Amino acid sequence: MNVLLTTPDYPPKIGGLSTFSENIYNVLCSLDLKVDLLVWNSLGDLQHKSQNLTDHYKFIINIQSLASTVLKFDAKQINFYHGSENLFYSKNIFKYLLKRIFKNKIIKYYEKCHTNVFISNFTFNKLKQYGFVPALDRDLVLHNNIHIINKNYFAKKLDNDLVFICVARDVPHKNMQAAIKFSITISKKYQKKIKLYITSDRFSSIDNVEIIPIKNCSNLELQDYYKNSHLHLLFSEDHSSRGHFEGFGLSVLEAAQYGVPSIVYNSGGLNESVHDGMTGWVLQSLDQSYFTSVFKLIQKEYPIVSKNCFVHTQSSHSLDIYRDHFLRILNL
Repeated sequence: MNVLLTTPDYPPKIGGLSTFSENIYNVLCSLDLKVDLLVWNSLGDLQHKSQNLTDHYKFIINIQSLASTVLKFDAKQINFYHGSENLFYSKNIFKYLLKRIFKNKIIKYYEKCHTNVFISNFTFNKLKQYGFVPALDRDLVLHNNIHIINKNYFAKKLDNDLVFICVARDVPHKNMQAAIKFSITISKKYQKKIKLYITSDRFSSIDNVEIIPIKNCSNLELQDYYKNSHLHLLFSEDHSSRGHFEGFGLSVLEAAQYGVPSIVYNSGGLNESVHDGMTGWVLQSLDQSYFTSVFKLIQKEYPIVSKNCFVHTQSSHSLDIYRDHFLRILNL
């Protein structure tokens, strides 16, 4: 069977969508499918490149759902929905107006697709707010999954010195400042030295918090940073009105496979990627006093939660989950 996979991001480009695209590509290849990869930079670029393709695909799988609106093949289309692309928003006023004008038409394209896969209930509900009518035989929520690299659990303790990690793009809604604020608050309250790995180079160490930039690290280096960390911090905020929210939080799973629980803020799909008190902790506030009270609980629960997040990720978020779903969706 011939399958076309389209995506705006693919390695060597860095980012969550790029990693996601590579994972889906590898899963499809493992099913002995003939997979053609089409990487595009804009919808105009996608339309131009698709003109050079022969219409011989049974299925087209779009990592970014908007691709389905310009591809004119007879193939059955399968869309993934991650987050911000469902907001019909753009900082460019011209693009913003176009998205609003064609919103209903775009949604109709989605409703005609063979399968729509949403990475979280939050993402699913966002599209429904714009008038998308769901169908039980077409739409499903499938949380993110990753290529499991680490198979062994190593117990850690929240003892004297602590190591935190924050893996995210340095953009406003990811709220990296909150990760630094959390680290400083815990350091002062509990008299601990803290090392914070962070994927940005614009922050400097302060007091007993040593901030180590890992913005341009390789994937292999990143795995080592995860291994050496106690906690992963992701305090993304819901900036839907400005075109951004956290659909799920792929780095939560990347950290958890090393037994590193995440502390996240209750926004977007983060309360779906972290099961509060079981695989990590979901904060209801970003207030400093709240940080200190929560960390007292974290210290108590850490050994169990660390083991739980490792086991849960291994059993419930491996690429085998995608493989099983594709076997059904593609009727293999």
